[in-house]
Amino acid sequence: MIILIDTLFRFTGIGLLLLLAVLSLRDVRKTNGAIYLILACISVSALFLGYTGGTVQLPRILSIAVRVLDVPHLIFIWLFALSLFQDQFRLTLLHGVIGMAYCLPIIYVRLAGFGLVAAFPFWVIILGNVSTIVLMAHLVISTLMGRASDLRESRRNSRIYFVAIIAFVAIITALTEIIFTGDKLVYLPTAKVIIIWPAIVWACYWILEAKTDALEFVAKNCSEFSGGEMSYRNKELAKALEKEMLVNRAFLETRLSISILARRLSVAPHRLRELINQQLGYQNFNVYLNAYRIDAIKQAFSDPKNEHIPILTIVMEYGFNSLSPFNNAFRAKEGVTPSEYRTSLNIKT
Repeated sequence: MIILIDTLFRFTGIGLLLLLAVLSLRDVRKTNGAIYLILACISVSALFLGYTGGTVQLPRILSIAVRVLDVPHLIFIWLFALSLFQDQFRLTLLHGVIGMAYCLPIIYVRLAGFGLVAAFPFWVIILGNVSTIVLMAHLVISTLMGRASDLRESRRNSRIYFVAIIAFVAIITALTEIIFTGDKLVYLPTAKVIIIWPAIVWACYWILEAKTDALEFVAKNCSEFSGGEMSYRNKELAKALEKEMLVNRAFLETRLSISILARRLSVAPHRLRELINQQLGYQNFNVYLNAYRIDAIKQAFSDPKNEHIPILTIVMEYGFNSLSPFNNAFRAKEGVTPSEYRTSLNIKT
């Protein structure tokens, strides 16, 4: 009976993962997230195929290959989440270093299990478990922290679902590690497959239900802000927003949020998010605020009386809490560093 259940969940899971990978191919050119989702599907499929506990017998060479291939599945899921929920995400050397640091101890354990390398010390397993916890914690925290400034309503909601699925799988998996010990250890691979299976089904439903817009979070229904000319009511909201930003200079407030701004304008936060996103073209509230801040800072740079004032001093006066976020935002908007821009002004007193 257990073999039948295992086979059912294991191979339907692999089939759904391959379907999800194929569906994601259509979005590769439109979003970076698609490639990481495809790689995650392939790696989790390898996990399903190789981590069997003996219910499925593979040739030795194939078994080694799939057990190594499944190692980076959490790295690919992590990168997928970052690319999905961070508008400015770019794969960097740091991501590669983290990926290698995470994978190498686990690969060593895998190879030791096949007798290809010397037995590993116990601390290698501890390191692997700690690394997994840290990786998933970063995924959850970064996903939730970005929700407040996210202007795409569908993506804001998806952050909650994504974290809920990750938390569910992580918690239940941890419990199975405690429950399935001793004679019950043989059932652990089947239990993990069953735990992961609902997450795969949800991902397939999400991609299929959202059609071609899943990884871009394009609204399926036309809103009152989408396309065409805005109504009188929405034009008034846009004017009120512009007044709050330019006349009242709300962008100078370091703790300004979409909720605070919406309350001042006497509208619901979701209406203000839609206006800024669908009419003004911003996906992130912080990017919207920084556009005003950077314009004001550029004017301050061009003022001869500020020539000898340090950049940090000016930046702190215009809503930024530190220099690093300002440098990143300035370069993303202007294409040069603040120092390069300031030097190019060649101010004469």
